[in-house]
Amino acid sequence: ASFDNTGSSLSSTFTYKYSVGTSWSTEMSEGFDVSTTVSAEMKASFWGRFEATIGVSHATGYNWRQVSTQAQQERKEFTVETKVPGGKAIKIQQTTGSCGSSDVSTEKFRSVEVMANGEFG
Repeated sequence: ASFDNTGSSLSSTFTYKYSVGTSWSTEMSEGFDVSTTVSAEMKASFWGRFEATIGVSHATGYNWRQVSTQAQQERKEFTVETKVPGGKAIKIQQTTGSCGSSDVSTEKFRSVEVMANGEFG
């Protein structure tokens, strides 16, 4: 999500939506319906792949060996407001991951502020 307020000298409110949690592929969801045991084994295998293949991300610093309970749950959407000073732009980046058609949105964010002259603030 991003908001450009470089053309103004006044602060503006930036409202954006984000989600945290996992959106399971159709195949995974159907497998979960087989039984509680199969569901638990499939989820353990899924999270094990992130742990084994990524570990700690060099790009974001997120530790995929310790994925939060919130990120492992069904995806939930949130709305947030923040003030962006005049003459600045903001870009909000979220750590996400994918395995097949299943997508994980974590609780880890960072914001990058850019001033009107293009320099990072």
